[in-house]
Formats: sequence, structure tokens, C-alpha cells
Amino acid sequence: MMFPYNFSYSFFTKLSDILMIFCPSFGYIAQVNKFKETKSSEGFSKFLCLILLISNILRIYFWIGKQFTIVLLYQSITVIIFQFYLIHVSLYYENSNKKNEYKPLSTNEYSLKLNNNIYDNNYINLSIDFSNFWKWKNEKEYYKFIIYFFIILSLITNVFYNFPYYFEYIGTISASLESIIVVPQIYSNYVTKNVDNISNIMIFMWFCGDSFKTIYYYYSNSPIQLIICGILQILLDVIIIFQLYYYNDNKKNMKNNLKKMEFNFEGNNKDNDNENNVLMKDGDEA
Repeated sequence: MMFPYNFSYSFFTKLSDILMIFCPSFGYIAQVNKFKETKSSEGFSKFLCLILLISNILRIYFWIGKQFTIVLLYQSITVIIFQFYLIHVSLYYENSNKKNEYKPLSTNEYSLKLNNNIYDNNYINLSIDFSNFWKWKNEKEYYKFIIYFFIILSLITNVFYNFPYYFEYIGTISASLESIIVVPQIYSNYVTKNVDNISNIMIFMWFCGDSFKTIYYYYSNSPIQLIICGILQILLDVIIIFQLYYYNDNKKNMKNNLKKMEFNFEGNNKDNDNENNVLMKDGDEA
């Protein structure tokens, strides 16, 4: 039985809309599972979450001014929710590992910590510690920063709402940030030479998702900023895929070389033992 053209077109359009809303966040579920599997979030760059949060907040304001497809508005809200969840899980495993490295506090350190706890309970601390920016151990600091960013951006938007190119600038900044979301992770991989805690499934879904959404942007007549952003994201995805292959391959080679060295060392020890046994026998016979 043939489906009417209008029905099938409508069905696939709705399906693509649903995929656009949720697919960009599915990859991060794989990353959360990777944290749970390794019991660690070491090697994961939370700056990736920062870039995604800022770019998607900016895109919400871009949508307010341009009123393009509402699917992208829903997508931004979904991504923001998932990023906060990713930060939560990342901090959980980061802090739990720190607890395992327990060191007794001196009397002065204990008194200072006790006084700080009393202060925190009596006063609401609205300040942000920028000296340790986006490396906070307390989840509340991340929420405070994003709330302040929302407030400041709302005030700026209210002032420049009727300015002709304001929303174009917002959209360009949003797309530019979104296009470089993997750069912090690429840099972290380069510095640490370690990709053990990076989910291969997440990276694969990044590549598939970025390819799909770039095509979606083109056929839904989305702003040109988003199309250029999608193309650049695909190129950066290819770089991080190469990193996964390269660093994993190097790690395998190192393990093989260590095994060979251990094997040769054991073999030399056996040969030396045999020689010593022969010498001892010859000495006994003499």
C-alpha cells in the first residue's frame, strides 16, 4: 500500500524535527555512561559545556529577533538542560575521586573551614570566584554564572532591541562559538595525550549529528551563520576522530613494547640463571 505523498512528507518532516531537537544531546548520554564506566571524569574538558551553554543561550536571543524555525529554539533549550546534567555528573566523579585522596587537616585549616561553613550558612554568597573560572568544585558556581549571563544579556537586548544589526551579531557570535565547541577537547587531548575517558560513541554521534543538522539548516532555509557553523563543526569532528585513532594506536604500541621488554628481560634472567647453574655444577664437580 502506497502512502499519500503529503502524509509521508509530513511524517519525515516531523521525524527530522524531533531528531534535530534531541540528537545533539544523545551523544552526551554516551559520555555520561563513560564516566560511570571508568568512575572518573579526568580528561573531559568542562569548557566544552561552557561554550555550548553560551552559544545556545545566544541562539535563544537570536531566535527572538529573527523568528526562524522554532525547532532550533527547542533544540537550544534541550542542549542547555543536558549540559548542566553533564557538568553535574562530571563534578560528581571528580569530587568523589578527590575524597579518596583524603588528607587530615591541620588545626588552623580545620578552623578556617569551619568558619567558612558558618559564613556560608548565614549569608547567601552571590559572588563568583573568577580566579578559578569554570574549574569550580561547587555546582552552584556554574548556575550562578549562567544566571548572571542571562540577566546581563537580557539587559543588553532590551537596550539594543531596535538596533538593525544587533540580532545578526548575536547570531554570528552564537554560530562561531558553536562551531568551536570541540576545540577545548581537542586541546585537552593534545596536552594529555589521553583519550581513555572520551566516549567514542559521543564523538561518532557528534559527527553524524553535525552532518545531519548542516543538511537540515540548508533545506530549512536557516540563517547562513548556522550553515557555516555546521560545516566547520564537521571539519573539527574529523580532527578529534583522528586524535582518538592516533592516541589509542600509540597507547597500544607502548603496551606492546612494554610486553616485549618484559619478555626479553625474563628471557635474559632465565639465561643468566641457566649459566649460573652450569657454573655451580662445574664448580661442584671440580
